[in-house]
Amino acid sequence: MSVDHIGALLFPHALWMREIGRLTFPIMAFLIAEGFSHTKNIFKYELRLILFAFISMIPFYLAFGNPYNVFFTLFGGLLALDIDKRVKNKSVAFICMMIIAFITHKCDWGFSGVITIYIFGKIKDKNVAAFCGVLGCLATYLLKCFIFDCVLANKAFNLMSYRISFWILAAALPLMMYNGQRGRNIKSFFYIYYPVHLIIIFVIKSII
Repeated sequence: MSVDHIGALLFPHALWMREIGRLTFPIMAFLIAEGFSHTKNIFKYELRLILFAFISMIPFYLAFGNPYNVFFTLFGGLLALDIDKRVKNKSVAFICMMIIAFITHKCDWGFSGVITIYIFGKIKDKNVAAFCGVLGCLATYLLKCFIFDCVLANKAFNLMSYRISFWILAAALPLMMYNGQRGRNIKSFFYIYYPVHLIIIFVIKSII
């Protein structure tokens, strides 16, 4: 994530940094789905995500000119899984997920992000989930670009302009190596790290 943001803000011509960054969100999405299946208090989990979404609005806006950071997307995906678990009619649950995906389309990873988290959460076999999740992430990301950039914004669609997005598929490898066991409990560090590292990169960019 840091490599991606540093590349986007400080070294825009270093595509290899953006390519590495494409692995970040699928891993985040997978961890949200895993967290959903193991959390003892889904409300606290959702509250924590939406709280840091608001905390990160200013740092993300300073860095990228858009306040709708990835925490909103992670919250939306978690909410979609929560609704799916509570609603017996799965067609209704799926429609709710799609509504959330469209609502979050202006957020970082928004539309494709919510659907990716939903895919990870619905498939119980971890290897199958890893493969389908990253494939779904790539497909829905390109679909989002086509719908919102080309159809709605009337821009030309050039698949090669999105070529770095195909590095999303590389995230399948580390995800398939996941052994199902919990690592060190340092989640608080990562929540705090996100807005802090954005501020640091913004300050560096402002200085240079």
